[in-house]
Amino acid sequence: MVSFQRVAIGTRGSGSEYPESRIVALLARAADEFGDVTIRVGTVGETAKRQLDEIRRLGLGKEAPEITGKDQDGREFRLGDYRGKVVLLYFWSEYCLTCRTLWPHERELVKRLEKRPFVMLGVNSWTHEAGELAQVLKREDLPWRTFDDRSGEINRQWNFPATPAVYLIDHRGVIRRKWVGKPGEKTLDAAVLRLLDEAERERR
Repeated sequence: MVSFQRVAIGTRGSGSEYPESRIVALLARAADEFGDVTIRVGTVGETAKRQLDEIRRLGLGKEAPEITGKDQDGREFRLGDYRGKVVLLYFWSEYCLTCRTLWPHERELVKRLEKRPFVMLGVNSWTHEAGELAQVLKREDLPWRTFDDRSGEINRQWNFPATPAVYLIDHRGVIRRKWVGKPGEKTLDAAVLRLLDEAERERR
C-alpha cells in the first residue's frame, strides 16, 4: 500500500516510480477521505491539494506560469521575455548553505553558455530592504538577473518551493526538468545542453 507521504514526496522530484495518473488519483482520494486529518504540515487535504496543483500546473511538460516582477535594480521584467531561450529558473537565498555550494558551478555555467540561447534567472524572497538584493548579488559575484520577491507573490505562485529549487524550461516555455535540492553538476549540464541542442536545431 502506498503511503500518502510517499506519493506526495514523489511528485516533487524529476520523476516518480508511479504514473502521474495513479498519483493524481491517490492524492484526490486522500483529500476526499482524509482531508481533515492533521499532519505535521497542516492537514492531509491541504497538502494533497498543493501536490495536485504542483502536478497540474508545475509538472514536467506543463507551460511555465508567467512571472512578472522587478529585478535587483528595480527594473520590471517577465519570464516570458526570454521565450526562445533555455531558461534555468533558480529559487535561491544567500542564507541557504546548499545554494552556496551551487554558486561556483552556476557562475561557470553562465559564462560557458553566454553565446548560446541560454539564460539563468533567479527568484529571491529573503531580502527585506530596497537595494539589498543588488548588494548581495554584487558581493557574492552572482551573474544572473533575479526577481526580487520580497512580497512572496512569486513563491506563492510556484507553490513555495524549497531553496534551492531549479526549474529547467525549454525555448517554448515548457518545464522539462526540475530539482528540489542540489542537482548533480553532470546531470544539470547534460539536461541544459540537450535542450540547447533542440533550440538551436529549430533555429536552423
